[in-house]
Amino acid sequence: KTTVGEFEQGHRVNLERAVRLVDRLGGHLVQGHVDTTGTIVNIISNDQGWEMWIEFPPEFRRWIIPVGSICVDGVSLTVAELQDARFKVALIPHTLEKTAFSSAVVGQRVNLEFDVIAKYVDNLYHHSEANVRP
Repeated sequence: KTTVGEFEQGHRVNLERAVRLVDRLGGHLVQGHVDTTGTIVNIISNDQGWEMWIEFPPEFRRWIIPVGSICVDGVSLTVAELQDARFKVALIPHTLEKTAFSSAVVGQRVNLEFDVIAKYVDNLYHHSEANVRP
């Protein structure tokens, strides 16, 4: 379910301190739980940084929306585009400088965590009394 078993000594990872409940929230909500893995299928360099396309198992499509949040290898990003079972994220120079993405390559597997609010809404919809059939 994760890429951790593929790590070799010296493998760069992205780490952030957890936000405290009393802290002001800004940006995306992530928990640090890997839902599945995806594969980088294209990296396009441009004047603003990189565009990175990632394929994912199609059963997780219901938890991704354009301009929604997605966590890739521990970094919360915005879904710039969505096509079937792949999505694009934009990596600006600051993100490339501060994360391990600068060494990302096509074919690399990455850990994915989907939007927690999407998962809760999906769960409520599929398990509410109005939608449960006897």
